[in-house]
Amino acid sequence: MHINSLGGFSADDFRPTEYRPGLDMDLLLKRVHTQGLAVLSGFPADPEELLAFGRRLGTPSRKPAYGGAANSPKDGDAFGYIGDVRLMTDIEAGRRRPTQDRAEVRMHTARSFAVNRPRYFVLLMADPGRRTERGQSGESVYTSIDHACAALHRRFPDTAAEDLEVLASTPVPWTLPHAPENAARTPVLQSTSPRTFRYWQGIADDIPAEAADSRLAAALTRLDQVINDPAVQAELVAEAGDLVLLDNDRVAHGRRPFPAFMDDAGTVPSTRQVYSVHVFAPGQETAE
Repeated sequence: MHINSLGGFSADDFRPTEYRPGLDMDLLLKRVHTQGLAVLSGFPADPEELLAFGRRLGTPSRKPAYGGAANSPKDGDAFGYIGDVRLMTDIEAGRRRPTQDRAEVRMHTARSFAVNRPRYFVLLMADPGRRTERGQSGESVYTSIDHACAALHRRFPDTAAEDLEVLASTPVPWTLPHAPENAARTPVLQSTSPRTFRYWQGIADDIPAEAADSRLAAALTRLDQVINDPAVQAELVAEAGDLVLLDNDRVAHGRRPFPAFMDDAGTVPSTRQVYSVHVFAPGQETAE
């Protein structure tokens, strides 16, 4: 794994541990709970093994049936739980979800709209595909809520304290097209010790005009600005076998765009592929 920038993290936060079947999961989770994430190297590009890893963390979440019952996950199929993040050329460009395309994936916490969100989110680089210049090679991007709040105080010292109070006390109604009817209506900041959050870049634009609170909209806009400030973001170039385990309550993630083709002639579609899995912590309510 190559680090382009650290943002508010330290180099030690991204120091990888070599994966082995007998890995000490308690020690791994201690790192995650302390710094918001942990990195493994040498993990096999095997959906079944990733699912087994997720089960050692807690209860893997089944994938939502986007597009209707025909796309529902099937019992006994690892891909009923494992996300397959790649350029899906068999889907029309206008119908692809962000994780099915080559474009930027905006900063967010996984399942931001869910009432009960999985505590952990796991990303495994199966194939990095082709790389070009920086910012166009599918780099992974991470920001923690702690780093964002510190930046909010630095950049907006006159409004930061009020912004955080508003973000912690004002429910946010969702209008995202893929959010379920029973989407959460809770505040962005979920708790203060430790500070946790749910977030989607541009969230201020997703509040219905009739429900908009001017203080909330302003606070969300400023939060957007600091979370998406490159100075606050860690940007990483993952190699095959690199696995990142996130505390989904504390760290948002995103991705830079990547080349659509493996060759200059544009004849071989990108082979870039990431596997992912959402995991509920032991004892956590699993109904989303």
